[in-house]
Amino acid sequence: MLARRMLAEILAGQEPGPVGWDDAPAGLFLTLRNASGRVRASIGTSRAEATGAELLRRIARAAVGDDPRFPPLQAGELESLSVTLWELVDPRSVRGPEELRPDDAVRVERGRLSGVFLPENYVGETWDAAVFLRQACRRAGLEAEAWGDPETRLTAFRARRHDA
Repeated sequence: MLARRMLAEILAGQEPGPVGWDDAPAGLFLTLRNASGRVRASIGTSRAEATGAELLRRIARAAVGDDPRFPPLQAGELESLSVTLWELVDPRSVRGPEELRPDDAVRVERGRLSGVFLPENYVGETWDAAVFLRQACRRAGLEAEAWGDPETRLTAFRARRHDA
């Protein structure tokens, strides 16, 4: 997969090779997990600020050494990590849980606080849009019911998952 190749190139001290991804997704997230399923790095953006190729380069570099929650990635680790790339497309404003789907990611923003909640972050036995939105608000550093506040902005994205 493209993301794994790019991570390997960066870890080898090389400049990532060319990528033919000229479309600009609404956002891109990269999640690396160890064999036990624990997150080793998870970083991305929910802003359409560059082509897919450029966004992937940026977040791959950040996943290797800029996720402040984890020590820098070592070259020998990559082989044992699962790599998931989340491509966010079709952004739309939403007002509440009734407008969400199980394959959505959601960005919650109020004032200086914001966060993106991916489908893989959901905790629950069966998908429930209201629970998903409350969890997204908490991820953004807000109270669980903040989505109902008129000052809170909610943006949903269709989230495409690519595993490597």
